[in-house]
Amino acid sequence: MFYVLRATGISCAVRHYPKMNATFLHTIGLFEQDSSIFLVYIIMLKSILFKPMLKSFLILLCLSLSVHRYATAQPDSIKTVPQLLDSVKKIMNRNNIPGLLLTLVTRDSVIFSGGVGLADLKNNVPVHEHHLFRMGSVSKSFAALAILQLIEQGKLSLDDRLRDIAPEVTFENEWETTDPLKVVHLLEHTTGFDDMHFSAMHNWETHELPLPQMIRRHENSLHCRWKPGSRFSYSNPGYVILTYLIEKFSGQNYHDYIAQHILRPVGMTESNFVSFIPSGDESDYAKGYSWEDGGYDDVPFNPINGAAAGTLNSSAHDMGRFVQCLLNSGRIGDTLIVAPASIDRMEISMSSLASRSGMHHGYGLANFRRKQGTWAWMQGHSGGIDGFASYYGYNRYYGAGFALSNNAMESNKAIITLVTDFLTRNLDKPTRTTSALDLASIEPYLGFYSFASPRNEILAFAERLINGFELALENDTLTVKTLFEKPLKLIPASANIFYRGDNLEADVIMTKDENGQLVYIYDAYYYEKSSAFIYWLRLGGIVASVVLLITYVLYTLIWLVRIQSLSREEIFIRLWPLTSIIFFAAMIFCFNAMLDPLIDAGQFNWKTAGYALFSALWLVISLASFLVIFRGFSFVRRKFTAMYITAVIAANGILSVYFFINGMIGKCFWLY
Repeated sequence: MFYVLRATGISCAVRHYPKMNATFLHTIGLFEQDSSIFLVYIIMLKSILFKPMLKSFLILLCLSLSVHRYATAQPDSIKTVPQLLDSVKKIMNRNNIPGLLLTLVTRDSVIFSGGVGLADLKNNVPVHEHHLFRMGSVSKSFAALAILQLIEQGKLSLDDRLRDIAPEVTFENEWETTDPLKVVHLLEHTTGFDDMHFSAMHNWETHELPLPQMIRRHENSLHCRWKPGSRFSYSNPGYVILTYLIEKFSGQNYHDYIAQHILRPVGMTESNFVSFIPSGDESDYAKGYSWEDGGYDDVPFNPINGAAAGTLNSSAHDMGRFVQCLLNSGRIGDTLIVAPASIDRMEISMSSLASRSGMHHGYGLANFRRKQGTWAWMQGHSGGIDGFASYYGYNRYYGAGFALSNNAMESNKAIITLVTDFLTRNLDKPTRTTSALDLASIEPYLGFYSFASPRNEILAFAERLINGFELALENDTLTVKTLFEKPLKLIPASANIFYRGDNLEADVIMTKDENGQLVYIYDAYYYEKSSAFIYWLRLGGIVASVVLLITYVLYTLIWLVRIQSLSREEIFIRLWPLTSIIFFAAMIFCFNAMLDPLIDAGQFNWKTAGYALFSALWLVISLASFLVIFRGFSFVRRKFTAMYITAVIAANGILSVYFFINGMIGKCFWLY
């Protein structure tokens, strides 16, 4: 499953530029690869918070857009599986990936099924095709298949209202009368729900919770932040509700239903959805790791409150069978798992504003379409969970697919590109159909856009800070201008649908919502036209404030040397902004600490308590400093110094108030 904060929104830069990807996964984000990404997002935060303050904060402003460039071009010489595996090993060594599950298949044959590297570093155990890897959000595709089976049996409909079919499930939707929450919204992440909160993420019990109780754990996420069916925002709790629906309408425990109706018929005899490894079976599972400070740390098999949203454990053998089932439109051998029409529906998005406006690219029923190779596109899903990053991809037109998972939760992007290019090496590159740019229809859309569908409300303020772009017309060419890359050309496929750069499939649409708001949607990411002035004012103010704080820390090192020449009153005044900065640094330290391991963020401990305390003290001291400088301005000998200290106090106040307005001051993460 791919936890929660990031990918959130992937940054504008990452979303628009295929050569860019999130530093740690990508899910995968992560959402470049994953429809799920909190854990990586959080680890990304952890990695930056010990950098020098300016660099750290500038990256913090880009929470969802830390980027990493990959050398993903496939050498022309890769024509055989051994050559491919040799290239994969080089990427693994470069990216500190100890082991990899890998399977390559066609509709009716297995090209490769096995592993690369080690499943267990301590005991030097190589990965083989039967090792079980945690697949994370890949699980969701199985939940979607189960729902599709129940639909085919007449027990459910995609258009069923959740409140009608499961009134016992509590959620908030202020638009329920006019825009009810439906089953399809849960499947396509168009509910408007927030993603998992810290305290609900992991299971603290010694057994898996009953689904009604698990849903209650996620109750803080089950609030529609906008009308259901308007925009995509990845939310794991929606799939916990879907798991409950599987049990309610099948009359079986979801473990039993999925095993009986999907896993065993497909031939996935080794896979399971357990959250706790049965005693004695530990050797069947690959060990999870993270690369820290030049070495690998063990990552425990922490159980999550995810049910069919993220608890799948599978092997190369089994995932190969699953991909073949999808390649054959729901059939494996003589067994029909779901009708071909259900696979057709699974692969497209139908419940969002983008789909109603004519673009069905995006997230379908736990299945999304992405450009994964140099030019080729794949259907599939990714997943990230403690210690593992996974993805499966296939294309029925190509007749080939693959699945992989690494046990270090590192990005699979380079390997995915390599494998996709290998599988499509003998195919002719298709052409695309373009149209002339309709200048009159596009003119109203020119201007600035801000991201408007954050995955995690807790960090929506960070996305608003950095995630924006300008849509401009240059020499009769439509371009996207971001902070971090050269302009990207948009090539019209029709009046309001566009290709990004040289992509062969169009995945950008410009349209209006029901209120006439101009909207830009790339794939599943939703932007609204907004004020460039406000955007740059906010970003500029925050960056300038951070710079002033850093200069004051440096300045303090200077005046402390000659502290004896200063009056007691002036020293007192100078210490106030310094004290405030110290509390800010302590807050950052506690935040960093509670993310290692992430499981600590959902519990009451010195890390979470320290964050709540120091953030509150930071705000109090920052605001009190205004009174101190107001009364003591005349005690500072040099007026320029007094003005500088005043500016630093103002900067500190701006930052602390900004954090307060956005709910990050005194935050009790163990309750979130």
